[in-house]
Amino acid sequence: MIYIGMDDTDNREGGGTGRVARGIAALLRESWPVAGVSRHQLLVDPRVPYTSNNSCNVIHLAPQRPEQVDRTALALQVQPLLLERCLPGSDPGLCVGGSELAGHPFGLEAQQELVTQAEALTLAAGLGVFLRPLGGTGDGVIGALAGVILAASGNDGRFVEIGQSREMEGVVTVEALLAGGIAGVRTREGIPVTEGRVETRGRVRPVLEGYQAVLLVEPGETSEWRVVELGKPKRPREETVCTP
Repeated sequence: MIYIGMDDTDNREGGGTGRVARGIAALLRESWPVAGVSRHQLLVDPRVPYTSNNSCNVIHLAPQRPEQVDRTALALQVQPLLLERCLPGSDPGLCVGGSELAGHPFGLEAQQELVTQAEALTLAAGLGVFLRPLGGTGDGVIGALAGVILAASGNDGRFVEIGQSREMEGVVTVEALLAGGIAGVRTREGIPVTEGRVETRGRVRPVLEGYQAVLLVEPGETSEWRVVELGKPKRPREETVCTP
């Protein structure tokens, strides 16, 4: 797999990196096999100057021969698409990496402690990974690199788009979910669900588990099952936010 990570494309007034990543993924589908777009949560801390919930997004590509992909050329293809979608005042970063990054500790570190732009850039240079700040402070390189590493781990985050996931609304069958790009459905306790109806509650956002899209469900109210709601962390109060 090839992973394209991006972060900090929005500002305090609006925007969202998930929307940006999905828009770019739609364009890349014309020439690349896009498998999906995932969201990964990073550190929630008042010392981190993020805009909403400090998450990054990653586009998953599944070329037949990933080792033959010119990642720099791919990054340079994505760069103008990202720049034209970034909002004024944003601090975007772009990263392109592969499955060889799975398990690198920087991903977990970015979720649990303060890491710096200098650390991210130094690490990427040492690993030969394309990582570039594209404006503002450039701090988006931290989330861009961390997102690629976390996605490469195959067991972090959730898909904001995969298959027909964003088209599934209301109550759908497990069979329809599996036919629409979801690899598996299970309960929080790990019990597989192979049949029945599922209340989508307005969104189908499977988690990335074992390199597959797995939808978590729980007993429903109007049908057998309903999608488990995965909450987002809240931004700290404005007066506590400062630059690390």
